[in-house]
Amino acid sequence: MSESNYQVKRLNDQPLVSDGHNTNGPSVIKVPTWLDVDQRPFTIKNGKKIIANYYLYYANHNGKFIHMAWSHKIDSGCWFKFNRPDLGLNVAEIPGRGVLDLANGPQRIHLNSSRSIYLGKPNGESGHIASPDVHVDHQKKRIVMYFHGNGSGVAFRRDSNGQRIPYPANQNTYVATSVDGLNFNPADLGGQTKHGILPICIGRAYMRVFSYRGQTYGFSRSALINISPHNPLVLPDPDFPTESTWTASGIQEETELSQHFREYYLPKINHYRSELNQPSFKQVDLEGQVFPRHLCVRRLPDDHHLEVFFSVKFKKGGNFEQWRPPDDSEKILRVVYDLSCKPWQIQREDTGQIRIEEILKAEKYWELKGLCDPFVFVDTDKRIYLFYAGGPIQSEGAIGMVELGPK
Repeated sequence: MSESNYQVKRLNDQPLVSDGHNTNGPSVIKVPTWLDVDQRPFTIKNGKKIIANYYLYYANHNGKFIHMAWSHKIDSGCWFKFNRPDLGLNVAEIPGRGVLDLANGPQRIHLNSSRSIYLGKPNGESGHIASPDVHVDHQKKRIVMYFHGNGSGVAFRRDSNGQRIPYPANQNTYVATSVDGLNFNPADLGGQTKHGILPICIGRAYMRVFSYRGQTYGFSRSALINISPHNPLVLPDPDFPTESTWTASGIQEETELSQHFREYYLPKINHYRSELNQPSFKQVDLEGQVFPRHLCVRRLPDDHHLEVFFSVKFKKGGNFEQWRPPDDSEKILRVVYDLSCKPWQIQREDTGQIRIEEILKAEKYWELKGLCDPFVFVDTDKRIYLFYAGGPIQSEGAIGMVELGPK
């Protein structure tokens, strides 16, 4: 494990937000200046009006809605939960709870004639929506949110040759838009006109989206790379309404990492291939030691390097729900890719070994089950923050944050 280039500064000794023992998937935006103050949440404190400048979106893996908390100052440690009538907090004129509540409507949201998102699975189990990834679209003055949910119907993706390939469709990434980032509900369920959930399936679950040289990409769970069409939010071909609109792809890693035939890897986590002869999405433990969880990405200032933060869940110690010492718990690591190379090349040490940095591990009482769900955010003053999930009961019990600075 390589020494990190970052100096990690913990900003709070407690979580920013927590909703029971299942709080995860942070995604943060700075409220754009084109949203007036009267379009933002606020509170009154000591006779002074405090207005939202930052939105923190998150979820619950058993939940029916996407949560949001807001803050006036990102490092204040003070975040207000938005639109929580169930808690009597910041109730807004928005249906349901949070910013998107599918429990507010029918158990099945029909996106088109062949695809739907459902909260009640066909086998009787409960469905959910989670893992928001939120972006500000300055050009069209809207907020775009990618999220995953349980889906119906047989899904298809296309390989690099354009061949349609069926794949498991129980959890996929969908997308919704909003005028102000506060209401992503379908228009017919109290949402905003011409906004809400779009009738498209982007690809696999846990998507983190970024752009490079005019092309939009998404890393989904286990680092499957998804490549968007020219218009990332284009509607599916009417002849293939269940088809994922983004193309699944992958980067074949160097020989020493390709220990499982026809799989793709990041260091310690595996890329899944999307070729016609191997449409496999089965999770494989790398050397029986670890398996991947969630990740986030950031394009570095030089424009052609991409840093990838991800969590690794160690299997030593038996059942994950049993307590394990912090050194054996899930932690957040980092690698860097050079996007100017074809295929993308991973950063290495002078010795030729792949450079893997340990960024953060459990230290606080509320983190002891491990850290996961990283999200990196760069503010307008260039300060860098890493949000993550941790918990004393399980690793997705609360949202915390640290600042990443140069050493």
